[in-house]
Amino acid sequence: MMKKHLIVASLAALIVSSAFAGKPGDVGVSLEFGGLKSDATAKVDGISSDGDIHTTYEALRAGKYFDFGRIGGSLGYINEDDGTDGKFVAINYDYMFYNKSQFTPFVGASVAYNWNEANYNIKHNGLTYGPEVGVVYDVTKEVELELGARYLKSNVDGSKNVSGHRVSLDVDSSVQYYMAIGYKF
Repeated sequence: MMKKHLIVASLAALIVSSAFAGKPGDVGVSLEFGGLKSDATAKVDGISSDGDIHTTYEALRAGKYFDFGRIGGSLGYINEDDGTDGKFVAINYDYMFYNKSQFTPFVGASVAYNWNEANYNIKHNGLTYGPEVGVVYDVTKEVELELGARYLKSNVDGSKNVSGHRVSLDVDSSVQYYMAIGYKF
């Protein structure tokens, strides 16, 4: 009798979990919260120093699931930390490994344009691009959680004269780790 209940419960769990999996045609919005570490080079009158910029960010995302994956866009704010803050707009494509479980892994690519400002009002703007990986967990048919990471190459740079000295900032690459909570329509 116990074995029969276990089999029925297992089948019910399988049916329910497959009903939750993100499906082609779903449209969603989400809030993304993350941290990032950027490798940067600062120069003053040609003398350079390498360092890291650590900060957090938030983004509002929207996208749609298709048979071939997921396409989306986001608008975000980089919090003022380590002397820099900014905004970005991004587009993403992710290949979704659709399956019968509530967990859907993905790999994809991201391209963003950043508007940043560092200490002494040094504006450093530019493009970032690179791969991303993660997993989406369907909590219900409408609610999903996502964990992911991105490695972004960058041509974000800027310079300014400060007190008679030429100061420049060049961001080489960034690593982002994030969590998002979303709602599917």
